[in-house]
Amino acid sequence: MKATAQIFLSYAREDRGKVEKLYQKLSEAGFNPWMDKKNILPGEKWEVAIREAIRRSDFFLACLSANSVTKRGWIQKEIKDALDIWQAMLDSDIYLIPVRLEDCKAPESLRDFQWVDLFEEDGWTRLVEAIEIGMERRAEVTKPAGPERLYENRQAIVTRMRGLIAQQRDNYSEAEGNLQKALTIWRDLGQDKDVATVLGDLGKLAYERKNYDAAGQFYRRALELAQKIDDKEGQAICIGAQGELAIDQQEWAKARQRFGQELALAKEVGRVELVAQAQQGLARVWEAEGRADRALPLAQEALAIFERLQHMDLTEARELLERLRGKQPPP
Repeated sequence: MKATAQIFLSYAREDRGKVEKLYQKLSEAGFNPWMDKKNILPGEKWEVAIREAIRRSDFFLACLSANSVTKRGWIQKEIKDALDIWQAMLDSDIYLIPVRLEDCKAPESLRDFQWVDLFEEDGWTRLVEAIEIGMERRAEVTKPAGPERLYENRQAIVTRMRGLIAQQRDNYSEAEGNLQKALTIWRDLGQDKDVATVLGDLGKLAYERKNYDAAGQFYRRALELAQKIDDKEGQAICIGAQGELAIDQQEWAKARQRFGQELALAKEVGRVELVAQAQQGLARVWEAEGRADRALPLAQEALAIFERLQHMDLTEARELLERLRGKQPPP
């Protein structure tokens, strides 16, 4: 089990843009979404990768629209595989969740499952609650049947999830309490990667509360642990967070160094979104130092990547690019 729930996203290709936005929201909420266009590596056999991802996922979201409901082919095979897995679960388990992207009829095979309308005002909240409750139910069932270590790990997953949801709702005290509980459980279990992840969560929480000293300490501890276990992706994330902190404190040289390190690590591990984030950070630093000429190409490359990834909110990247273009000398 990973540090949070893995969620498989099944969809019709015509709905890719909407589903990529859902993927981003799930990631920002602390979940681990799986989507073929983002998670299948070059050279992998896509059919094998999809079947394996369905098998390993904690939840299966059938993203429904007029495109997918009437479509034959691979999406129907994915739903069939998910139904086969659901058959082996308890009646109380939440696993297969129909997610309507628009007003449409659900396929006959999913008529027994309560769906959630993502286009409604409360759709996102209901989806998150369903996932959270689903994890809680499985954690409760695991305790008498499985090893104590597995039960504790699941409890930590659910507790961290609660903390991240509380943070989204600006309930910072509840968020911190739950994140600290998850941290304690994973530290006792000796799961260093999960400990580093939660330290980063606590750093982000302190940053949002403008407690920059505490944020810096959490990021430093998370980075040290990521370096200890040679988690280069985790190192890139921590270093990027330190760069953001340096910008807020107007420590431009430090920020430039951090974003440069993040960029190198992100390229090494092939995380293009982190590459774009590092480029945007460097562009902001060069802009602050009066070097719009150096900032502009970085901002252009970052925006191009965000647009290709269907990043949810491009406002900041676009505003940065417009500012930089306005600072360029006339031809």
